[in-house]
Parts: sequence; structure tokens; C-alpha cells
Amino acid sequence: RSNFQALNSNSFTLRRWQRSSSLAAKNLLLSIINDFNNLDEALLLEAPSLPAKLLHEVATAEIEQGVDLWIKGNLFLLKEILELFNRGRGGVLALINYSPHDSTGILPPLESALRGSFQALAKSLFSSYSRENLYINGFESNTAQSSDFADFIRQTLTDRGRRVSGRWFRFQAKSGLFSPFRIASFNRST
Repeated sequence: RSNFQALNSNSFTLRRWQRSSSLAAKNLLLSIINDFNNLDEALLLEAPSLPAKLLHEVATAEIEQGVDLWIKGNLFLLKEILELFNRGRGGVLALINYSPHDSTGILPPLESALRGSFQALAKSLFSSYSRENLYINGFESNTAQSSDFADFIRQTLTDRGRRVSGRWFRFQAKSGLFSPFRIASFNRST
């Protein structure tokens, strides 16, 4: 199960949905449209945090669950979001790859495969949907300061959300003398 959070002027809404179900993804989007009348900006967070196991130590059920939740779930939800954006006047899609425990660059094999799938999907979406009124960008960080990363995403979407598309924005918090200054980079998708 996974949570979807929506905030409007009156209340905070938390909804549970089954990521491995295409019907649950469709129903989630329908309920959002019913409650908020529209969806023109979506943020999809990829944040599997799996036990650090070698591949031969991972149970078959863990592999199936990882694929169901983090690959099929993303595909089902993105399909519904992109159909909605294509029927309407476009939209902004932020694909967020957040891994606060990945400071070495080495992930457990299953988590690495899931994250690699997400990055390959993002790269494909960047080029496949490069048209007017549909803006898709990626955000990536392994900082432990999740609130700083969230502020960076919010600020980037505010400043560039409907002007830039097809890029990865990477956030890296620094410590030391210049720690109040955020370090950010962005790369054009290749």
C-alpha cells in the first residue's frame, strides 16, 4: 500500500491506494478530479528503501513485491496522469528519485534495479512527451535533509515548472562554511 496526499485550502487529505493495481491508480485519479475539479501538477516520488541484501539473499516474494510496488505502480499511475494531462491543457510532472541512505553510490542490487528502471522511464518520458504544455522533469538527491530537498523542488517548480522540460535537477546539501547556500545542478537529458 502507498499513500497519496493532497492539500487544498480547506483540509489535508490522505488516501491509501494499492500500487500494484491499475484499477486503484485509475480510481485514485478519479477521486482527485472529483474532489479538486482538476489535476495540472503531479509529483511522483521514487523512494524504495529496501534491506541491504545481496541478490542471492533476497526472497522471490521481495523481488515480486518490489516490481509490483515500484515499477508496475509507477507505470499504472503515470499512465493515468499522462492520459489526464493529454486530455486537458497539459500539466507539470515531477519525477523524484530520493535516496537519503545512498551516500556511497552503491545500493543493494534490488533497489538499484528499481531505481534504474525509474531513471530509464524518466529519460524516455522526457523525450517521448517533449511537446508544448506538458513539462516533465526529474529531481534527484541523496541528502539526509529532506526538508531542504523538498524546498528545492518547490522552488524549482515555482521558478521553472512551466518553462523547462526534460531535465534532471540534482540537489546536494553541503556542510561547512557555505552550508546556508544550496548547491544544485541540472543536466539536459541525453
